[in-house]
Amino acid sequence: MKPTVLIIMPVGSDPEHDRRRAAIGRGVTRAGFEAQFPSYELESPQFDMRVFADQLRQATVVLADLSGERPSCYFELGFAQALGCSTLMLAEGGTPIHQSAARETVTYYSDYEQLEHAVLQSLLQRR
Repeated sequence: MKPTVLIIMPVGSDPEHDRRRAAIGRGVTRAGFEAQFPSYELESPQFDMRVFADQLRQATVVLADLSGERPSCYFELGFAQALGCSTLMLAEGGTPIHQSAARETVTYYSDYEQLEHAVLQSLLQRR
């Protein structure tokens, strides 16, 4: 069974979601991990804390893309950090970072090729 990367990222609010998700997915796959992307209905998103906590505990690493400054992404990242999960943070260049814990470890990217490469390199360092 491949190690799993639980992805935290904006979905409905990000007009570039499909391209961002594809780049992250390619980087995860190239690093030999399996990506677990957010899945919920955009019309009526539901958050189940127990399900999310179980997903966090089962993940090898949590990767949070903080582009777009979405409060829900920060909430989920904080939840992961509170549980002691191994976390990686990425953001599109110029994104203000509101996370106080480990903000100096955020990897910035300027395009989707750099995003894919950043995901790949970050995960290879975690193997």
